[in-house]
Amino acid sequence: MNKEEVVRLNVKNIESHSYCHILALGNTEHSDSDKFKIVSQYDFIKSLKTETQRSIIGDNDFFIKDPSVIDQKIREAADVWGEMVSVNRTFFDGDVTELATIAARKCLSDAVSNFGFDVNDIDAIIGATNTGPGYPSLADFVKEGLNLRNEAMCFDVTEACVAGSVAVFQGWSLIRSGACRNVLVVASEKATTLTDKENWQGSNLFGDGSFAMLLTASNNPQDESFDYFEFNSFPHDGNLKHIQKTETGFVQVGKKVHIFVIRDVVNALKMCIPETGYKIEDIKHLLFHQPSNKTISSLIEQVSSMWSNFDGKIHRGDSLGNISSASFGHLLSTKYHSGEIKQGEPILSCTFGAGLSVGIIVFKL
Repeated sequence: MNKEEVVRLNVKNIESHSYCHILALGNTEHSDSDKFKIVSQYDFIKSLKTETQRSIIGDNDFFIKDPSVIDQKIREAADVWGEMVSVNRTFFDGDVTELATIAARKCLSDAVSNFGFDVNDIDAIIGATNTGPGYPSLADFVKEGLNLRNEAMCFDVTEACVAGSVAVFQGWSLIRSGACRNVLVVASEKATTLTDKENWQGSNLFGDGSFAMLLTASNNPQDESFDYFEFNSFPHDGNLKHIQKTETGFVQVGKKVHIFVIRDVVNALKMCIPETGYKIEDIKHLLFHQPSNKTISSLIEQVSSMWSNFDGKIHRGDSLGNISSASFGHLLSTKYHSGEIKQGEPILSCTFGAGLSVGIIVFKL
């Protein structure tokens, strides 16, 4: 990793009169709407057309007429892919902007009820999405969904699965620069639309979900939530071909991406700790982007070996699937509202995705 390619910031070394505090978090949950549905690998594959069932059973065996035999072969395929990808995933039968608005409303409701926040004081809304409306921005739809009639500016960012952490960095930058006092960050994905479901070995990776984070300015340096940011991208050496969004949907070279995660992402994590001002034993929580079970399990195994003196918690998602840019924030919000992550505890988050890119943030709530 070349230092000149890295955006690396130790927050303590930056002069500013405004400090950035995470005031509230929100995330979508299955109970938020009857449009949510938890789908097992078996149910997903079973619902596909005969052509997909043929690819599972095998052309030579397709003469089988016994429904119970066909069902068993599909169940066996579902079990195999459930171990590699995700046993259950979340589908949302609605628009990605509706997903975003649900998380935003929950975040702001928390801020209003617990801190007396006035939603009209929002200066900017930043959207992060790879499955959004495109034009106008996801952020514009969130502002309309909130019925916000003030002068808050709106824009989106995109960088595959790293986009959520980039959006947080953008919000932090607006506050630390003094341009804004209150910034709402919303990452929302209907990642189940990223690829054709007939490609069942690729489309069974994804889920749908959203998170929102409200950032506010403070004049007190003790209120600063963020300690460190690092972003890097590796589009060279043919990496852009490893993950692509084509006319027929998302495709990836799974083996190449897996190697990128357990080699380059782990290396980025190893190199960042001396720059953060923390020792690894000071970090209480590790939050990673949640890709396939196979990749996240390998990443955790590598990290656990590298940081044998880490005695905090490594968090994993459940019943979601890969929700791309919304992944780490959804996990953060879920674990915070469940009480597993408490205020003041140092957190290291790492997101990674197409480009191929890495985003690392050290912060506390």
